[in-house]
Amino acid sequence: MKTIICGKGRLGLLIANALQQQNIACEFARIDVARGLVQNDQPITGTVDTLILCFVPKHEESKSGWQGLLKGLLQQVKRKELHIGRVLFISSTAVYESVEQGFVNAHTPVRAASVRSQGLLDAENIIPQLAPDTAIFRLTGLVGPGYNKYDPLTFSNDKPRQAVDTRAVAADVVLWFLQQHSKKESGHRIEVLTDDLVYWQGKVLDPAKDREQIKALGAKHRLLIPSIVSI
Repeated sequence: MKTIICGKGRLGLLIANALQQQNIACEFARIDVARGLVQNDQPITGTVDTLILCFVPKHEESKSGWQGLLKGLLQQVKRKELHIGRVLFISSTAVYESVEQGFVNAHTPVRAASVRSQGLLDAENIIPQLAPDTAIFRLTGLVGPGYNKYDPLTFSNDKPRQAVDTRAVAADVVLWFLQQHSKKESGHRIEVLTDDLVYWQGKVLDPAKDREQIKALGAKHRLLIPSIVSI
């Protein structure tokens, strides 16, 4: 069983470690815009049981690094040089940036509001073409060990903030992996990941206790709800 992770950043390494703790061996590779999935500077051919795309591409100012980046990978699959059983794409809730207020979940329609979100949506649209079984995890602001630039409490004075711990993301990836290998049916799904808390003006709001205040904030601001939708 071959599992490949593209992305050796902090989250990619955390996911690899979480998988290895479950005795799931994984390898690293990279995405080349022309050649597709590459390892040791050579295109990978044959069968990959699970491919996890977990990286943020470099991009020039006013451009998206995702624009056309998965073209080579898609061509590998279409030419039948590469067969992928399942794909997990780590995306971002930036795809919802056109929504200014209200509650957003995995069912909410997305519309590009910038070059960045358009590139990300273009990449998301390719994912279901790569394998019979795919998932897209849309993550909100990342917190956790090594992620010190974003503090949802500190940045919550002007608008509500939300976050998800990288360790929780890694745990969700492991859960997805185990579920996909035990189920009989294939399909495609999108999941919105947050810690389900709202950070507002230095306070932590919990839906279980602060429902009315969160409801009021949702009337003026965009708020994310952890959710899953099959597509």
